[in-house]
Amino acid sequence: MELGFEKKLGSDVVSSQSAKMIPWVDKLMEKWARWKSANGWHGGGCGVSSLLLTEHREIDRAISQRDSPDDVMLDLDAAIVCLPDELIRVVQERYERGGLMEQKAVALGMSRVTFQRRLSTIHLAIQQALDSGPDKVPLLQVKWFAARSAVAKQKRLAA
Repeated sequence: MELGFEKKLGSDVVSSQSAKMIPWVDKLMEKWARWKSANGWHGGGCGVSSLLLTEHREIDRAISQRDSPDDVMLDLDAAIVCLPDELIRVVQERYERGGLMEQKAVALGMSRVTFQRRLSTIHLAIQQALDSGPDKVPLLQVKWFAARSAVAKQKRLAA
C-alpha cells in the first residue's frame, strides 16, 4: 500500500531507507493541530499570527505567499483533508494525540518504520501542496477533484 502512496507522489519521494520527516512541515502541522483543536484560535486570546511565529524560513515563505497567516492554516487543512484515509489516520495519531512514536504506530497496527515512512510521504505531499496547490499533487488530486465536483453540483442544484 505504501508503494501506491509513493508512486502517486512521483519520483521526488524519498526511498523507504532514507524516509525523513521535513522539519518545517512537521512544525507547521503541529501548529495546525493546535489551530484546529481551538477552532482557529478565534476567541481564545491567541491569534493565528502568534501561533505561526517561527524561526523556520520555509514557514515564513509560505505565509508571505498568501494574503494572511490564516490562509496558511486553511491551505494546510485543505491539503490534509485531501490525503487518503489511511494517511489521515496517521496525521490524527501523530498530531492530535499524545504518546511516543512507537505507541502511535502500534495504535495504528503498523511498525514504527512504516509509521515514519508514511509521515515522510505526508510531509512531501503537504510541502508540494503548499508550494503549488493540492490539485497539482497526485496523492491529493482524487479527493480534491471530488470535493470540487461536489461543490459544483450543489451550485447547479441551487440555481
